[in-house]
Amino acid sequence: MKVLHVAASFARRDGGPSEVIRGLLPALRDLGVETELFTTNKGVTESDGDLASDESVTIFPSRRPHSWTYSPNMRPALTKAVENADIVHVHSFQTYTSSIAMRAALKAGVPYVIQPHGALDSYHWRQRRWKKEAYLAGVDGRAVKGLSGAIYSSSREQEDAKQVLPHVRAFNVPLGVTSELFHLERDPAEQQILFLGRVTPKKRLDLVIRALNQPPLQDLNVSLLVAGPIDPRLGYSPVALAREQGVADRVVFLGQVDNATRAHLLSRASVFTLPSEDESFGVAVAEALAAGCPVVASREVGIAPEAASKGALRLAALDAADLSQVISALLSEADASRQLGERGRSFASDRYTWAASADSTLECYEQVKGS
Repeated sequence: MKVLHVAASFARRDGGPSEVIRGLLPALRDLGVETELFTTNKGVTESDGDLASDESVTIFPSRRPHSWTYSPNMRPALTKAVENADIVHVHSFQTYTSSIAMRAALKAGVPYVIQPHGALDSYHWRQRRWKKEAYLAGVDGRAVKGLSGAIYSSSREQEDAKQVLPHVRAFNVPLGVTSELFHLERDPAEQQILFLGRVTPKKRLDLVIRALNQPPLQDLNVSLLVAGPIDPRLGYSPVALAREQGVADRVVFLGQVDNATRAHLLSRASVFTLPSEDESFGVAVAEALAAGCPVVASREVGIAPEAASKGALRLAALDAADLSQVISALLSEADASRQLGERGRSFASDRYTWAASADSTLECYEQVKGS
């Protein structure tokens, strides 16, 4: 089976689809699937050299408007490539690349599926909704009706997407994480909280910083490590907020970190936390679970409710006081914390591997091709 993947970007700094491509495509090839990737150079840096040198990857220049990932040079080559594919797998939604890929597949009569990577979550769809609905009706209308399926990473993402794609066949396919994390040896430091990932408005780092100044966490000798770049659209300075809360000496901002540092931080953290307002899946949470690190997350993280129901993580409300209580309880209960980490790793090993994700994705392809 030959599958053409089309993604707006493969830049690591964009997260989401770029990391899925790096994990999923090699795992699909291990199953005998022939994969090809069409993408653009939007946001690419030296750290993206792994895919830039891959012979199965074709990279096209991106032009303004970059927010739409406009790449007119891709279109003629894409039309030809679609005709030679058995399935077209479109990543993201309402980008130039996703729109032309769906149209090309529809015209060629080739089955195509979309993996929106959270683009249809209620949190995102509410933002400039009128504009997105107009685009859906005016640009993607016919192509969306021709979809053979949609791939979602969690039940939460699938449920939210019903508002946009109510009649499209849905496939629930959890994502994977780096396999090395399952074998990571834990060596937790004294009272260390880890926040890992791009600091965007929805991830609510402000709640974690404020929690440090709330009892009982304020009375513990605990530090917070923030590993990830700060989004320029954040709207506030987390450094200034830490000073304002009187906890600046307990917060360390590390900026962007590589995979090796990421793994080291997970091995050393006493607790990982993500009180996000919205995550279609929650890759950082899945990574922490795989690493055996105790996790505190909000129920708005896609995988969190199921993980909590299995005793694999603890939930906290989107409230600094509650976050302080839940994190403090774990920091004060060494045995309970260790057991939570062990259950989290076991839970993740049963669900969040790229091999398992590729198996489920291939089943999706086979069902779509056979229908």
